[in-house]
Amino acid sequence: MVPALLHGVSALLHCVSALLAMFQCCSMVSVLLHCLSIAAWCQCCCMVSELLHCVSALLHCVSALLHGVSALLHYVSVLLRGPSVAALSQCCWDHIELRGAELHGAGLHGAKLHGAELHGAELHGAELHSAELHGAELHGAELHGAKLHGAELHSAELHDVKLHCAEMCSAELHSAELHGAELHGAELHGVKLRGAELHGVELHGAKLHGAEVHGAKLRGTELHGAELHGAELHGAKLHSAKLHGAELRGAEQHGVKLRGAELHGVELHGAKLHGAEVHGAELRVAVLHWAALH
Repeated sequence: MVPALLHGVSALLHCVSALLAMFQCCSMVSVLLHCLSIAAWCQCCCMVSELLHCVSALLHCVSALLHGVSALLHYVSVLLRGPSVAALSQCCWDHIELRGAELHGAGLHGAKLHGAELHGAELHGAELHSAELHGAELHGAELHGAKLHGAELHSAELHDVKLHCAEMCSAELHSAELHGAELHGAELHGVKLRGAELHGVELHGAKLHGAEVHGAKLRGTELHGAELHGAELHGAKLHSAKLHGAELRGAEQHGVKLRGAELHGVELHGAKLHGAEVHGAELRVAVLHWAALH
């Protein structure tokens, strides 16, 4: 009996041991599955994060592309349709064609428009401070009230251009052509017109204080009521020019040519006209106090 009992107890212990081993194995499997689950979740989260990063980068690229397209469309609209207000400061538009373009109030500060074609363009109130328009063609362009302080228009062609009440103080128009241009009431203080051609230009009431008009050709130009205080007109040609009521106080006009000019009521207080040619000029009621007419 005792051996049999011991054998039974041994078998029971063996079963208990096997059962414990099974439980331990299940626990390890559970832990392993749990660990695998965490790893998979982490990997999944990492993949999702990378996917979101890629989507963000893609959206950024799309945004940049749309911004570029928007800018391109803006400039195309400026060139083709002509917006009411354009901001093109410091841009380079050399030799660009803008015939008949509508650029009212355009902001073109310091813009480079060398050789640009602006025939018939409308630039009312445009801001062209320090803009460079060397050799530009503005035939028939309208720039009423435009601001061209310090603008450079060397050799530019401004035939029949409209510049009523324009502000062109210190603008440079050396050798420019302004045949038939209209500058009624324009502000041209300190403007430089050396060698410029202004045949038939209308400068009624224009202000040209301190203007440099050396060697300029102003044949038939109308300067009724214009103010040329301290202007320098050395060698300027004003044949048949009309200066009714013009003010040339302190102006220096050495060698100026005034053949056939009309100077009715002109004021020449302290003006210097050394070597001036006034053959056939009309000086009725002209004021010549302290004027030098050697």
